[in-house]
Amino acid sequence: MSFEIPESLSEKGRRAAEIISGFCSQHRLTSSQRVFIDPEEWSGDYGQGSLLIVMHEGSDANRALSMDGAYEQNGGDYSLYESLVERLREAGVFIEQCTRYHSAIYEV
Repeated sequence: MSFEIPESLSEKGRRAAEIISGFCSQHRLTSSQRVFIDPEEWSGDYGQGSLLIVMHEGSDANRALSMDGAYEQNGGDYSLYESLVERLREAGVFIEQCTRYHSAIYEV
């Protein structure tokens, strides 16, 4: 279930999820929890109005999906995170870390 992409996402939200899923697969980063949440299902305070909610705390993928994860799991090496940020930017979206456990994807 981990990188399953919700059917109801917008085109850009779906593209962002595909980029993240592919990136994590390429770098053998995993998660045992549900990573992608449709923002319409989200009731949290941070991430409202986004294209996609990305859950990352406690997963191996956290090292690429958040700055905190890069710091804690990569010893401060942000290169994976920065590489993913660049790929998302090329698709016209950006990732914003909302809390230690989730981030949101927004249109540039």
